[in-house]
Amino acid sequence: MKKNCTLCYKPFTTLFLIFLLLQANVANTKVLEENRFSLMDTASISSQKQELIKTVLVSHAKSNSKLKTDLLVNVIVPQGAEIRYPVEPAIPEIAHGHEAVYLRFLKGVLIYRPTAGSEVGQIILPIAQLMNPLEGRFDLSKCGDAGKYLSISTGYRKGKKIENADKLEIWIVPKFIVEKDLTTTAVHYQPIQECWSSPVGIIWSNGKWDNMNWYDYLATQDFDALSNEESLYEKWKQHQYYTHRTPDFSIARLISMYRIHVSSFFSGPSDTHAQHAEKFYLKF
Repeated sequence: MKKNCTLCYKPFTTLFLIFLLLQANVANTKVLEENRFSLMDTASISSQKQELIKTVLVSHAKSNSKLKTDLLVNVIVPQGAEIRYPVEPAIPEIAHGHEAVYLRFLKGVLIYRPTAGSEVGQIILPIAQLMNPLEGRFDLSKCGDAGKYLSISTGYRKGKKIENADKLEIWIVPKFIVEKDLTTTAVHYQPIQECWSSPVGIIWSNGKWDNMNWYDYLATQDFDALSNEESLYEKWKQHQYYTHRTPDFSIARLISMYRIHVSSFFSGPSDTHAQHAEKFYLKF
């Protein structure tokens, strides 16, 4: 009885496809699109020889033959190769009417620098590589022990997460996302809408808080200002804060709440959360 050997041919088919792609002058065609993963330049690719670059769309360089433009493949990139992503990302329905902001946000990266002023050991985490760029959590597992103290995500806080009980939560969110949910899951951000003038805001919250109305925020800097080489700790120093006024509100109560609120974030330069937040930067 003959065995079905269909599966046996798959590895050879894959290798043959890769061979064809490499023959398409991938290594010699300088087609890095500056607007897509702009920080992944030739030097960084060269230092990661033979690394698998996921879902790369490759167009055949020969004029008399080209691959289908919808072909998505994994390809081993030779040293010095530059990769092009020629297709604009699809615009999700929630971003309709805000395409320019969405595309600029998608180009953003979170940068981890273990040593201030140095790119040695630097790690770049692109927003576009999150499973959901508008509501995703950055993997800080390679960023020292920052993951023990920080949770950095896109989107906004919708509830308390047990795994973040001892962490400072930092949220990076386009304003249009919050605006669409102001009567539902983002109702706690209604009071700050009048002073939210930037396309993207940064929100800080303590993971152990049950009260959704306690948070610090920075919502007045445009994309260029957010990319000015100030760490997320430096950004926090420029924050505004909002604490919900309860029916028994009083000045004394507000002062008490403010002290608790601020001390729960950073108690000073030596604070562990501050030390880790100082190592992260945004660039759009």
